[in-house]
Amino acid sequence: MKENLFEYIKHNNSSRSELLDLIKFNISEKVYYYGEHFKKGKVKPKIIFYIRNFIIFIYTRIINYKYRNPSYKILGLSSTYHNFDYELEKIGYKTLRMPHALKKGKITFGNLSFFISTIEIQKDFIYGDYNYLISEKFLIKVENYFNQIIELVKKNNLKFLLTTNDNDFFSRVYLKAFQKLKIPTFIIAHGGMPTMFDKIMDNGSDYVTMWGNKQIESFVKVGYEKNKFFNSGHPFYNKEPKNLRFGLNNILVLTKSINGVCPLDKPHLEDRGNIIMYLYSIENILKKVGVKNALLRPHPSENPDWYLKFINKNFFQIDYNNLNESLTKSSLVIGPASTTFIDALANGVNYLIYEPIINNKLITGFPIRPPLDDSDNRIPVARDENQLYEMLIKKNRVDLSVYKEFANPKFDLSFFNKIIK
Repeated sequence: MKENLFEYIKHNNSSRSELLDLIKFNISEKVYYYGEHFKKGKVKPKIIFYIRNFIIFIYTRIINYKYRNPSYKILGLSSTYHNFDYELEKIGYKTLRMPHALKKGKITFGNLSFFISTIEIQKDFIYGDYNYLISEKFLIKVENYFNQIIELVKKNNLKFLLTTNDNDFFSRVYLKAFQKLKIPTFIIAHGGMPTMFDKIMDNGSDYVTMWGNKQIESFVKVGYEKNKFFNSGHPFYNKEPKNLRFGLNNILVLTKSINGVCPLDKPHLEDRGNIIMYLYSIENILKKVGVKNALLRPHPSENPDWYLKFINKNFFQIDYNNLNESLTKSSLVIGPASTTFIDALANGVNYLIYEPIINNKLITGFPIRPPLDDSDNRIPVARDENQLYEMLIKKNRVDLSVYKEFANPKFDLSFFNKIIK
């Protein structure tokens, strides 16, 4: 017997283990991503899926025709978020978008056959069952898709790959193809607060960009190779805050969300009861300092209606506003280690990190990891109710000198010129 289901499947199909590794995250969703606490809508009928993708295909062909024969110095492939592609164009590079990660007004990579192959695999992940997804029939599809990427990359003379992670199928299959061709690959961090490190996750590309030195230091601290990381900063965080609000009149509380699928190499199941306990604990302490009510903001992946079945609705009200709007109005934010820590500072509001521990681990069972591991005395971290109470009474603030270490205000992509030839 192997230590988990996926390892058992690989062991019994060892000749296809590399292909199975490509789809690990997506097939794990079939096993682990369930429960009312997640915001997952009902699966739409296949006809809706096909109509939507037919419209998308027409749009991509129009854009590809409109911007045919683009002028560029060096061409690459991208699935990045935000406006990273446009920032890259400012220094002379051009990106095509992957068919599964389109962006308005951007040229799509591949031909009709490749687009159809992409939506067929997407369809299979949505509608196919576990047995089908680990079958030889599907693995042949995956293998053919990989070979299509190889040929199209050669045909388009692509010089680099930008992706947001190395977990899901599409990220992994492109990374594998580009690395086979010995073309540089980059993970462009889409979040600003890494909390999981197993030296496998975020290690599947040649290079990784981070928003600041604090994040890079965290990876290096747990054993990652320092030379593969670059501090790019982030174009959204180009202004340094001057001071931080700290009041008890309009507190925003963030949930301690759990993963639908653990992104680490080995599965880790989290106790969802503890994420309710987390909110009970915060409510208890806030009442002790005289707070009558607070706003509660679930993670975008979470179902607010599920929380409403457990929380005190006379104390917590769900926050449905845009994040920046909420942070602008907030007098204080309390939550776990999260990228919202950076967003809060950027919006001039103090963020108290509440990460209680049980048996020397976080309440979700993960080990305590940098950068918000209480190793920097400029960042207050509460490990139990007493510490949170003391921080509220004393109004402990984050030292703003750390801000630019998390979000480098000087967005810099010059390192590309050193790598891409």
